[in-house]
Amino acid sequence: MRIPLTIISCLLATSCMSGNPVKHDYYLLRSDTPVEISRQMNPEGIILTQVSVATYLNEAGLVLETSDGKINTAELHLWAEPLRHSLRQFLADEITAAAGKDIYTNSNGLTSPAAEVSININQLHGTHDGNALLVASWAIHIKTDKKARKTAYQFSKKAPLQTDGYDALVAAEKLLLKDLATEIAESL
Repeated sequence: MRIPLTIISCLLATSCMSGNPVKHDYYLLRSDTPVEISRQMNPEGIILTQVSVATYLNEAGLVLETSDGKINTAELHLWAEPLRHSLRQFLADEITAAAGKDIYTNSNGLTSPAAEVSININQLHGTHDGNALLVASWAIHIKTDKKARKTAYQFSKKAPLQTDGYDALVAAEKLLLKDLATEIAESL
């Protein structure tokens, strides 16, 4: 008689815990700027060679700073794809729109790119005081027939969240990333 009671107890406990399924919210990082994409690549264009992100951003969850130096990675509010991938295309699209020059994410067909851009995202998260924070740096490597020149830049900016919640955090982070793309475009 003990075995059936144990089994029944386990079944009851499992059914109580399996109530409503947990809902995850997934966020895509996509540019809202329409970019013309059906044209031939300029063989001397500009290539975005690398977008690296800080290790703590390699998680799927959106990140909030809960106090100075402490962060919390959301379990139910997640990026739909790794930031190191989505940031690359997002920034290429936004820099293209801001610069009026094509920025490519691969070197297919580029025989001698006019410039190479690399970007490092050091911080991208919500802050405990209701802002989104972006800290980044980038370098532009320009090659000419006579010599090569590399110039480095830094960017740090906060944007207030318009409302509470993760939707507002993603919107503020996108605005900051657009500002970064504009700065990069101006440096080209």
